[in-house]
Amino acid sequence: MSNEEPRFGQVSNAQEYQNEMFLPHLFGTRRVGPDLIREAGKHSLDWHVAHLWDPTIVVPTSVMPRYPWLYSPAGVPNEKGMALITYVTWLGSWVKPQPPMTFGPVPATAATAAT
Repeated sequence: MSNEEPRFGQVSNAQEYQNEMFLPHLFGTRRVGPDLIREAGKHSLDWHVAHLWDPTIVVPTSVMPRYPWLYSPAGVPNEKGMALITYVTWLGSWVKPQPPMTFGPVPATAATAAT
């Protein structure tokens, strides 16, 4: 479980899962990839098309399986494939980026307020 944040990014929080769909989310105990909740605007549509066809094309160390049933025999995403790509690229579009947490000296004003 070590080095997950450097490998996969910051862990998502419950607030990020508040969206129009309100689906129940099942959280596992171990991460095997990045949280998709922050996928909006991170990759192009072409990247997602290639990633679903064969994930190792764009991420050589990926353990994600291929999804060939989302494509026509000609290799073009079908309706379900485009729907999935649209959904994944929409995820997190409502989340405002938060600055990374930093650890260091506490500012004097915060220290006096705490006392």
